[in-house]
Amino acid sequence: MIKIAEAKKWGRVSLRRRGISIALAATFSAIAPSAFSESKALEIDIPEQNTATALVELASETDVQIIVPRNLGTNSRSKAVSGNLTIESALDKLLEGTNLTYRFVTENMVVIQEKEDDDDSRKSPELEEIVVTGSNIRGVDVSASPVLTFDQTDIEQSGFVTIEQFLRNLSQNHGAGINEYGSLLSGAGGNISKSSGVNLRGLGNDSTLVLLNGRRLAPSNNGDVVDISMIPLSAIERVDVLTDGASAIYGSDAVGGVVNFTLRSNYEGAETRIRYGDHTDGNARKIEFGQTFGTSWRSGNALVSLTINDRNPLDSSTREATKGRIQGNSIVGEREDETLLFAATQQLTDRVELYTDALFSDRDFTSDVILAGGFIRQQSITSSKQWSVVAGTRIDLNDSWQLDVSGSVSETDLSSDTLLGIAVFEPAPFFKNSDTSKVQVLDVKADGVLFSMSGGEARLAINAQYRKESLNGVTSSFEIPGFNDESLSFVEGDRNVEAVSGELFLPVIGDENSMSLAKELSLSLAARVERYDEFGSSVDPKIGLMWSPVDGVRFRTTWGTSFKAPLLNEMNPTTPTSSSSRIILAPNDPGGELATLLLYGIAPDLEPETATTFTAGVDYEPLSFPGLSVSLTYYDIEFEDRIAVPLDSGDFGDVFIDEYIYGAAIIRKGEPQFQALIDAYASGPFFTNTAGIDVEDFQAIFDNRLTNISIHRQSGLDFNLDYGFETGLGQFVFAVAGTYLFEYGDKKTAGVPFLDTTSTVYSPVDLKMNASLSWSGDRTSATVSINYVDSYDEIRQAIPEPARRHVPSWTTVNVNLSYDVEKSTGWLAGTRISLSASNLFQRQPGYVYGFGVSDFDGANADILGRYLSLGVVKIW
Repeated sequence: MIKIAEAKKWGRVSLRRRGISIALAATFSAIAPSAFSESKALEIDIPEQNTATALVELASETDVQIIVPRNLGTNSRSKAVSGNLTIESALDKLLEGTNLTYRFVTENMVVIQEKEDDDDSRKSPELEEIVVTGSNIRGVDVSASPVLTFDQTDIEQSGFVTIEQFLRNLSQNHGAGINEYGSLLSGAGGNISKSSGVNLRGLGNDSTLVLLNGRRLAPSNNGDVVDISMIPLSAIERVDVLTDGASAIYGSDAVGGVVNFTLRSNYEGAETRIRYGDHTDGNARKIEFGQTFGTSWRSGNALVSLTINDRNPLDSSTREATKGRIQGNSIVGEREDETLLFAATQQLTDRVELYTDALFSDRDFTSDVILAGGFIRQQSITSSKQWSVVAGTRIDLNDSWQLDVSGSVSETDLSSDTLLGIAVFEPAPFFKNSDTSKVQVLDVKADGVLFSMSGGEARLAINAQYRKESLNGVTSSFEIPGFNDESLSFVEGDRNVEAVSGELFLPVIGDENSMSLAKELSLSLAARVERYDEFGSSVDPKIGLMWSPVDGVRFRTTWGTSFKAPLLNEMNPTTPTSSSSRIILAPNDPGGELATLLLYGIAPDLEPETATTFTAGVDYEPLSFPGLSVSLTYYDIEFEDRIAVPLDSGDFGDVFIDEYIYGAAIIRKGEPQFQALIDAYASGPFFTNTAGIDVEDFQAIFDNRLTNISIHRQSGLDFNLDYGFETGLGQFVFAVAGTYLFEYGDKKTAGVPFLDTTSTVYSPVDLKMNASLSWSGDRTSATVSINYVDSYDEIRQAIPEPARRHVPSWTTVNVNLSYDVEKSTGWLAGTRISLSASNLFQRQPGYVYGFGVSDFDGANADILGRYLSLGVVKIW
């Protein structure tokens, strides 16, 4: 087992681009050398301490990547090393008296290994390679899919203080969907759990697969979303974002992509974190405390980490876009959460290792809403508990093949109470919601070398998985005269999933048989079969091709299919279809209006949603220009049989004006289905005759139930540029990353025209990008980030064309400054102090009509404003 002791600055340049440097390091592939690493003398100051910890500090001070096999150096102490030394001299002094030696793999990468009794030469040890997200094969970059990787330092330097804020800012992620910062929904509707999800490519939170250490998490909010806000930044080692369909590897939900959170595991020592932050306009102060302890012994290691957060609410009256709300409403509510992380490994023999990790989170959330002109007070109190436990064993079957057997359980328990009452008094219970979501998985994986080829070793990975998912929920409301009747409803369901998958990596051309215009050529093949006990099986293949004609240039492409199974709450047969009556304007009909039956709920016999994805890209790292990295990726997604309602706004007044949009959702009198639907739903306990229409007088039906009707299509271009260089003032890294959309839209039903909604309200804009400039000196570093969302037009059916507004672009600036206290400075030794600012210049988003309540587009901006925080990290 190995770990990257430090991959600072230059490692992150590559990681930001495609997330492949870890795999390349492990397999000793070609890595662009650093522009400033030429064995020159550097000022080094490392005290006497544990050898493994000293190596981490040396990597940090020299910006050299040091690879340390697990448990090496944990049982020895190094001598103090200080002075103006080369990296070679520093390593010689640091390892003197130990049984360790080192070997340079590239100009900027060192491998630590035990000394050989009969050979003092510094040769490479046998290493177990790290698996890259998007594959089950260890040690090679088998996936041609684009992968972004960010470590904890990357996130902190962005100026954001939570993982959900950082991911929301990615150009590939769309702010619409379930998240705390973009939505002001509260109480009984919308985001009941106050969760924050990921919405890659804007396909919906449930079309992005979220993993913790490569394993599924139980969703929250009645099974709709995996809540990433329950994972504290202090517990994260890195985050991988795969922006391509991946059902051939992971199964259902991996349509827009995959987000994998890797938690900290192998840490020696103690670390204390404290952060205080607040908005400069409004009292929403947040305090974070974290404590981590880690230890290791000859055959294993263990880590435990506790994080506690406490935040005040932010009142809506402090922001221009929400001043129309009565004072007392919350933009974000009061929040308290605690998270406990545990991880451990134990080597039983040279070939057998046991491992386990566990995450426990508990959150309490309170928000207030004042209704009915300030007369009625609504208070939402939410409690969410999430835990995930995994245990398994890794067995080296031989020098190549490894077997990994694991079992995992993840559960989310949600309880939400909505209280209602006179504003000046304490509100009384009005609405209660509780649900429990659970995922249990048994995983068996094996991978290794299948055979040798002229271009390298062909590798195979096979996987068998059994998964059980369950959801149980209860929603109840209490009778309050004049507001609502007493009611009780249940949501419950479970499913069993069996899956098998395989991956094959074929290096056709490599170092041994490279030729002109073919330095590298590799093919990756993958397929997965998942069988559900509800609706049968899904088979999803994926093909990837990588070609490097010359050093520094790589072309790549992928094609595959993905799918998303219906949510358990969508498959719940106890949810009834409800209906109501309404007279709706119909200017193209003789009478000018139609007596219409509206249907709500979930249609029967839902099927999986299916997608076809394609990517093609190029990566350029010129050897003549060290430190420069450029990447372009074109992508295309066609997502069919999407489960959706024809009209999600709830405004039915224009359905016959825009009849061409809704197609088969409109059923007129005389059509085959009309009378059967009237007989079924125009009477009974779930029918509300709002307009007082007799059954025989209905002229049309608008079927607004969830069903497999929609087709989504989008294409775009992701771009990344990184350039790292050194001057006499220190090291600099300049980075630009963004996405340009060519099209993004839907066909609401079969047979109707495609409607492109790019750069319209609540849809992704055509251009979203980020730029940053980072500088680091001996002990000081600074990063300035600029975040840009392009302008667009307020095009909505409810707003006539002459009154449509132009929404200006939104540009915000983040800043992060950090200082590492000199290591010889008494009790402050090992302390890092950081100051962060997000939206430094208090830039508010453009006006979007929101009925005077929330006059901004929460999918493309937020109204939180300037946020300043001060953080201190002490390593003991």
